[in-house]
Amino acid sequence: MACPFCNPKESGNTIIAENEYAYVIHDKHPIVEGHLLVIPKRHYETIVEMDEKTLCGTMLLVREMEKRLMERVGVKGLTLRQNWHPFLKEDELVVRHVHFHIIPREYNDKMASGIERIELSNIKKNEIAKKLR
Repeated sequence: MACPFCNPKESGNTIIAENEYAYVIHDKHPIVEGHLLVIPKRHYETIVEMDEKTLCGTMLLVREMEKRLMERVGVKGLTLRQNWHPFLKEDELVVRHVHFHIIPREYNDKMASGIERIELSNIKKNEIAKKLR
């Protein structure tokens, strides 16, 4: 399957904003109004593969779009999400090109429900921390 994010105009997407490193489009399957995707222009499957200039340039565009959503659209809160699910089959909702979701939020919206939290012991937290150090 050809990557729909490598050639956004050919995929029928309208570019809302861009810089040297990334561009912004509406999510094709939005969770809420104003749900945006910030996508590096160069193809990377994961954030780990991104060079520092592209990562920084992409995050600067994320910051700019969050600011615009708050100041120009009146968004009160935001969630920034980047998914990597190599275990899922690539389809219309799973694209193997790293991208960042900017999702406008409001108090008690539908994203606030349905997420179950877990209890994590200090022993388990320390095990994980030790592996990450």
